[in-house]
Amino acid sequence: MNKTVIFMRHGKTEDFSDSGEDFERILVQRGRIEVAEAAIALKSSALHPQIILASPAFRAAATARIVANILGIQIEYWASLYMGSIQTYIDTVNKHDMKSILVVGHNPSVGELAMQFSGYHFKNYPTSTLAGFEFQNQNISLDSKAKLVFEHIRK
Repeated sequence: MNKTVIFMRHGKTEDFSDSGEDFERILVQRGRIEVAEAAIALKSSALHPQIILASPAFRAAATARIVANILGIQIEYWASLYMGSIQTYIDTVNKHDMKSILVVGHNPSVGELAMQFSGYHFKNYPTSTLAGFEFQNQNISLDSKAKLVFEHIRK
């Protein structure tokens, strides 16, 4: 059974939160607009994620809520995705047997995964970028072969 995983980097944020905590950085207006544009592009595509797995950091959580509202799907927050390694992201995806998953997280991990699975098609991974991959197996690994089936790069 094939599995589709879409990796999304959170939207554009403020440089510093009021508290000074990275976790609490919020989306700026431009970020909210670009996230909505990315979600609309995804909704127009042939991909239909069944769930969003998101970091609970304020910027990623807000990104996930915008996307969830547009796509009409549920969000699960995973603390491990905040500051998580690429292996942590893969392990989180593999805990779900759903056919199509959207992961909302942070660089460097989401960008590194998109770059690796695309054969380095992406040179960088700006905020609000989406990349969808089709895998041949339900469980994926860093060595999995993937086909890039969707991309939306912020303008």
